Amino acid sequence: MSPALGPDWARLFTSFDRVPFAAASIGQVRIAAAQFPNIASSIARDLGYISLLLTAGRLLPKGLFLERTMQVMKAEFADECDYTCEAGFLHAFGDHLGGDARLTVPGVWDGSTERVLVMEHGAPGPARPRQGASSL
Repeated sequence: MSPALGPDWARLFTSFDRVPFAAASIGQVRIAAAQFPNIASSIARDLGYISLLLTAGRLLPKGLFLERTMQVMKAEFADECDYTCEAGFLHAFGDHLGGDARLTVPGVWDGSTERVLVMEHGAPGPARPRQGASSL
């Protein structure tokens, strides 16, 4: 938290539970999502190793566009590691819903950063299909 929000980050919150209630693939889940240190560079490095192994080991059939595939994967993982992108997706999703009062998209705290995402927290409600919607 300190690298993203500064050494006095705890003062930014009225309260903060230091024990995460879940772990995610690239971070810990509290009310704020806090990314593991250096995860973005670790993912980029691992993708480089995978590319090297696949190329050197001749494990791929001819004609497979490994370079382009790896570029796309690196870009997707970079977006996944950028919580400002996630915040943008939340805003866009809320806009897409058009103010439907039955649905709530959490607000994003303005102090969120590329590595820490803080959202509103509300009590979950029941998920029910809309009238006329087919069930699976």
